Amino acid sequence: MAAPAVGGSPASWPKWRPAATVPPRVPVPPRGTVPPRVPQLGQRPKGTVAPPPRELGPIVATSKGPPPRELATSKAHVAANGVLASSAKTSLWLAPIRPKFSGTSENVSFNKRPFGEVSGKAAQGPPLKRLSSTASTGSMNEEPPEVEELLRRWGLKDDVAARYVLRTATASELQEMLNSAFGPDPSDERRSSAEQINNQFIQRREKRGAGGGALDVVDTLKHRLQLSQEDVSLLRSLSHKDLRHVLRAADGYRSIRDVVAEARSLIPVRGKAADAAPHAPGVSTMGRYLRLDVTDPTADALVLGDANLSFSLLLAKHRKALGFTGRIIATTFESLDQLQERYEEINETIEELGGLLAEVWHGVDCTRLAVDSRFQGFEERFGAVYYNFPHAGAVRGFFDAHPFVRWRHENLMHFFFRALRAFTKPGGFVKVSSNSGATGVRYSDIISAAEINEFMHLETVPFQEWELRRYNRSFGDKRDQKKRLAGESSYTAQRADKDMVYAFSYTPSGVQPPRAPIKRPPACSDLLAATCACKCGFICPTQMSDKATAKFHFKSSGPHENLEGQDKQLAVAELYKRFLSEISGRHVG
Repeated sequence: MAAPAVGGSPASWPKWRPAATVPPRVPVPPRGTVPPRVPQLGQRPKGTVAPPPRELGPIVATSKGPPPRELATSKAHVAANGVLASSAKTSLWLAPIRPKFSGTSENVSFNKRPFGEVSGKAAQGPPLKRLSSTASTGSMNEEPPEVEELLRRWGLKDDVAARYVLRTATASELQEMLNSAFGPDPSDERRSSAEQINNQFIQRREKRGAGGGALDVVDTLKHRLQLSQEDVSLLRSLSHKDLRHVLRAADGYRSIRDVVAEARSLIPVRGKAADAAPHAPGVSTMGRYLRLDVTDPTADALVLGDANLSFSLLLAKHRKALGFTGRIIATTFESLDQLQERYEEINETIEELGGLLAEVWHGVDCTRLAVDSRFQGFEERFGAVYYNFPHAGAVRGFFDAHPFVRWRHENLMHFFFRALRAFTKPGGFVKVSSNSGATGVRYSDIISAAEINEFMHLETVPFQEWELRRYNRSFGDKRDQKKRLAGESSYTAQRADKDMVYAFSYTPSGVQPPRAPIKRPPACSDLLAATCACKCGFICPTQMSDKATAKFHFKSSGPHENLEGQDKQLAVAELYKRFLSEISGRHVG
């Protein structure tokens, strides 16, 4: 028997007509009041009290404004001024405060300040005022007392990387850690103490989530509304028609049984793909249209970060076969010249995409859509957005999971979803593919960033069950010039059975979302104290300098000489300049 056609999006889910009785109406709030919202992941539950603010408030990172000015890192400047870079040369678009350079050539540092989570402002918001490099409030040396207590307990008072990890934690996480019996293992040769502490924080956050493996629509609803097992059993027994209505109407304030009773009293309005097979099993039927990638046929689709454009080509053919009329905007982060160096077939692929009425844009930063003039006029136009295996770019000498670089991957997801808010149609789909065991962009980074920005988690689909899995995956960097992944192969050190597609739907409430918890990079002084620098430009954590990955570096002389003093300061400053650009919202991967 032919499979039933299914499709649609939450925004297009049918409005039901009453069969015999009029369903109970949801009470309407008095005029002038804001209706209650369902608590989302990353928000405080109703009735709880916010923790007291720290003395120094969070900064707000924005993609508005010009790039930071070049730091004064020449040897002549260091010799003449005795500092790595003057505060007058530092220009970063952050508010209300930002770090400034200080110190001497023997002790280069940034002024200290609490390294708690910072806040990212939507790119479509009003531009921030440019602040002078000396703007500050309060003492720059204060930090939560729990940080000092934990470092003393673990004997790590001089470990700048461990201190940085604790400073980036929230007040509740610090208190939870203080009350636990956890302690890093100094004999662990694979992970430093800072990495162990950071992993502990991450694991505790992920324990409170729904998990990174396959989840159906009932699993995600259970986690979002904290449903009982009895409610879950009831939802799994519903038909397609009834389950769709429950997903649309459940708000966390009415009981699930009331919403189910309402659903059963309604009949579908015929004529939409979402209304197909109303009496079929609900969970499996709804999962099919996500796997078949049936979306709004008239809305445009946006593909981000598609290095060799093979996914965009597969999507274009898929949409043409389904008779979709919306166009595709296929984008790459790299320039056309870079792509032609890496992929010999790229010109042919672009030509074929043009024949399928798809546009190809190069040099698109997925975190800065609002300041890309090509996106003007595309507000609320995209009914489907795709971003496969996001990555903030490798930092030579560091593993993705190291705390000094992992903040970049977290920030990437927050900047990405915040940028999408202006361009995604209400009810539009966003699908992000990733490996559930990835240590750079973790699944929890994707889910939490999405829900903070009002992209409701619908389902997590195994990548191997997705209709659009058969494209030629690539590394997306210079490795593609020498090595190519074979067909649908998974990435190095990642199991293919853990590849997932995280599906979301944009459900704006009309209320300004909370600030994105953008994390700040480590201070330049921390990088200087906790790394080794080679003359060839290789920089790595100190504990990695004697490992096999660094065996060709840090010699006593020659092209791989170990750098000290001013030469090391200059090398580390170059890395810090890159971090400064990324905290301002520039994706570099």
